[in-house]
Amino acid sequence: MTLIRLLIIVLAIWLIYRMYMNYRMKKQQNKPQARVGNMVACAHCGLHLPENEAIRISSGEAYCCQDHQKKASKK
Repeated sequence: MTLIRLLIIVLAIWLIYRMYMNYRMKKQQNKPQARVGNMVACAHCGLHLPENEAIRISSGEAYCCQDHQKKASKK
């Protein structure tokens, strides 16, 4: 009798756990995903970053930081 009772308790715990995990997955899938936009590569180091965060110069090249832009302009 105690073995059956133990199996029922373990089964109940497992079912509650599965229902909770299913709930969490559905909740995560319903969240709107952040849109990054187009990615561009830094002309100096090749790092990929979102286009709206890139530093552009008049020739159209994109840089990840001011330092890389200055190094490229010295060449």
